[in-house]
Amino acid sequence: MQRILLLITDLQIGGTPTVVRELAVRLNRAGSATVEVACLSPWGPVADQLRDLGVTVHALNARGPYHLPAVASRFVKLVRQGKYDTVVSFLVHANTVAAIASRFVKGDVKWIQSIQTTQPTPRWHWNLQRFVAMTAERLVVPSASVATCAHDWASVDREKITVIPNAVDPAEWHLSPVATATDVASPVAIGFIGRLDPVKRVPYLLQVITSLEVVAQRPIHIHIYGEGAD
Repeated sequence: MQRILLLITDLQIGGTPTVVRELAVRLNRAGSATVEVACLSPWGPVADQLRDLGVTVHALNARGPYHLPAVASRFVKLVRQGKYDTVVSFLVHANTVAAIASRFVKGDVKWIQSIQTTQPTPRWHWNLQRFVAMTAERLVVPSASVATCAHDWASVDREKITVIPNAVDPAEWHLSPVATATDVASPVAIGFIGRLDPVKRVPYLLQVITSLEVVAQRPIHIHIYGEGAD
């Protein structure tokens, strides 16, 4: 059975930690691989969720950039002891530690990196990603737009990029009765939960609401939850 380690910067509440949690839990449930999760930072609430769902979690306890050498050393030791077949890292800080570790871990380990954002700043993140991506076999992104950013801003070869959309499992959720309602007067609710940052393009969603109502032929209500510059 394959042994997979997912490495992320932190396991606080957020989009990418949720992606990592769902990936680890689903792969373990499928039974074709054993998946563990590691984070560079101290233990977080998503680590609690993973542990409660039966996933082994390793917190490397980084508390700042000056801890990079020590954390990289701990991670090399973890990969060697865990005898993982594949290491998948998420976001630039974890990608950097994985890239460093790949130079010290011997054996047939597959190194895969992931970028989950189209945020243009800070620019040094993309400049750093340009170098660390050289050590990865593949770069996985959740959308074509992220793939374009990785190519344009980090100079990653398009042939090295694989697009795998993030998603939830519909079977785990109750279908809203509004989705199947025959009454065209019933409004369709669209929800946004996240950081209200310009990169999320929430104002664009508001701009196209009229067009959405024309296509759906029903009124649409947008519910926005979050905080930030927008």
